[in-house]
Amino acid sequence: MKLQSSNSITILGFGGYTAIIDGAMAAIDAIAQSSAPGKVIILFTDGYDNRSQTSVNSLITRAKRLGISIWTIGFGYNIDEDFLHHLSTQTGGSYQRIYRTNELNLIFPSYYSLLTNYLTLNENLKEYGRHRLTVKLCPPAPASETIGEVVIDNTSNIGSSAILNVYFDVDKAELKPESKPALDNVEAMMRMFPSMVIEVRGHTDSTGNSQYNLRLSERRAAAVRTELIKRGIAAERIRAVGFGDTQPIADNRTPEGRAQNRRTEFIILRK
Repeated sequence: MKLQSSNSITILGFGGYTAIIDGAMAAIDAIAQSSAPGKVIILFTDGYDNRSQTSVNSLITRAKRLGISIWTIGFGYNIDEDFLHHLSTQTGGSYQRIYRTNELNLIFPSYYSLLTNYLTLNENLKEYGRHRLTVKLCPPAPASETIGEVVIDNTSNIGSSAILNVYFDVDKAELKPESKPALDNVEAMMRMFPSMVIEVRGHTDSTGNSQYNLRLSERRAAAVRTELIKRGIAAERIRAVGFGDTQPIADNRTPEGRAQNRRTEFIILRK
């Protein structure tokens, strides 16, 4: 892998505003329809996001839904390191910080190596929390088998949103039976963390009347809250909010985009 150099271009008086999240969302738009088996965005910045119209939770939600990981690089001193680290870890990427441009010659080959040499472990964990898994690797001879441990923490962070895979019929707010696994997972998480408070958020696409969509999203979020209360979770630990069609994560002009926008999420407010 060889990196191509380019001439430096300076624009007098340019700068001051940075829309990192909007830029990453535009990158997702550009590669979403690609048939490539793995899609990755490498985000390089030397500043803070102070101009984006899109929320970071919407970006993370859409990247996860499309299987796109975001790998971040922070350059220099005036960067939001926590933001870049959160963005990469939530989407399955990696974060690096550098201070000199020649360090890019180390970072890009490193990212390329990580992306082309890896193992994938799929584990359907029934409960939230920290899980220690033992993995045995059995490569062909002459290599010998190796046993290692993997620690997985599948509890969402405070402030991060996650898709709640619950299902409703068209224009209805009654939970369908296939919603049970997702509700089981949230119930288990809230029992594991007795002081946890969550907010359930309903969203719709832009089809139809906006006021109707708002009420429908509120009813669907409330249906999830009611079901969790029936399971013994205290009412004060669950908030329900509907946003209607006001927070799309995809293009409402296409059937695929509308399907993504019809979603129910939850966000952890307190752990």
